[in-house]
Amino acid sequence: MRRGIDQRVLIYVPDYFDLEELRNLLREESLSFCHVHEYLPDNEAERYRNLFDQGRIRIMLISERYYFFRRYVCHLPRCSRQFFSGFALFNTLYPVFKVHLLFLEVIRQVIGGNTC
Repeated sequence: MRRGIDQRVLIYVPDYFDLEELRNLLREESLSFCHVHEYLPDNEAERYRNLFDQGRIRIMLISERYYFFRRYVCHLPRCSRQFFSGFALFNTLYPVFKVHLLFLEVIRQVIGGNTC
């Protein structure tokens, strides 16, 4: 992640305490990241998502509860890679992320390169 490659990574975390643990680990490593969780005000979460979309922040941690309860206002940020840090508590999230990844793959094929 410290290399010059502009890869944005989105990590979905099922539990708030796991989110805090990952946050502390990333802080110790001095990496550029943000974390969006259910206790964050909407305007601050939107600001983080915009910075992530623009590539100013390379790693975004997002709690599963945040996405579940605010999915009507939360667009999925464009990113190079998506990871789940554990099994999702709500199995309805998997199809949403799978469709999102398939859509990005189609865009890459049409344009002919990595566009995320």
